Amino acid sequence: MNILVIVAHPDDEVLGCGATIAKHAEKGDNVDILIITKGITARYAEDEFNNPKVIEEIRLMNENALQVCKILGTNSVEIAGKDSCRLDKLPLIDITRIIEKKIQTCKPEIIYTHASCDANNDHSLVFKAVQIATRPFPGFCVKKVLLMEILSSTEWNFLENFRPNVYIDVSKTIDKKIQAMRCYETEIREFPHPRSEETIKNLAKKRGSEVGLYCAEAFTLLRSIKK
Repeated sequence: MNILVIVAHPDDEVLGCGATIAKHAEKGDNVDILIITKGITARYAEDEFNNPKVIEEIRLMNENALQVCKILGTNSVEIAGKDSCRLDKLPLIDITRIIEKKIQTCKPEIIYTHASCDANNDHSLVFKAVQIATRPFPGFCVKKVLLMEILSSTEWNFLENFRPNVYIDVSKTIDKKIQAMRCYETEIREFPHPRSEETIKNLAKKRGSEVGLYCAEAFTLLRSIKK
């Protein structure tokens, strides 16, 4: 089975479905990751992007994403290189075309991406682009689209809650998720920050407890087509 994970920033793939990615890989599924932005540029003004320090941080972030790829067992990770937290400056069709091109290459049956109810605008825009790029025309390869939660983003939308209805048992792969998140040294934080190891593990336990599992990653089903 071919799986495609589409996210806005480096680390979103780990926070949102890292343990599920590892589970797919262990089953022998082909998993590819598409990251739309460089991530680190959100912390700098646009006139600083050519600063050697910023360029080096971007290089390290790309390297971190490759390390994550190896830990989780994915086929590849592609970083489209758009500027983080500035996707609203791009026409939505530009983001959509990046995604459509990747879908044509990978031919995924399942796509994991951001939930629509996210406090991060980049996440919301990627969701919209995925929704457009996965219009179910006849013979289309994508049969299922699942939306994920991102700690320090999804739960901070205090007016619209994430409501999962699909749970994947990740009791055996949650440790790989933690290991992969450690690759993103600039993104992980100390507890009680949401992006701490403790909170990542606690969320998996909470989601698991909702459906009688030890650890789970939870998703909202956008669409599923079965024959």
